[in-house]
Amino acid sequence: MIGNTVCVAIPYKSFKEKIRITKKYQHCKIGIYKDFILVINKED
Repeated sequence: MIGNTVCVAIPYKSFKEKIRITKKYQHCKIGIYKDFILVINKED
């Protein structure tokens, strides 16, 4: 497969886990939804 990864969907189960994931990926654009976090890579 050739190309760039545009985004990654990371599932979470608890509020504590959601905070940990958002801190880990704070340098990227993050979308928070009901059961998962969408991490979008920045195009620089």
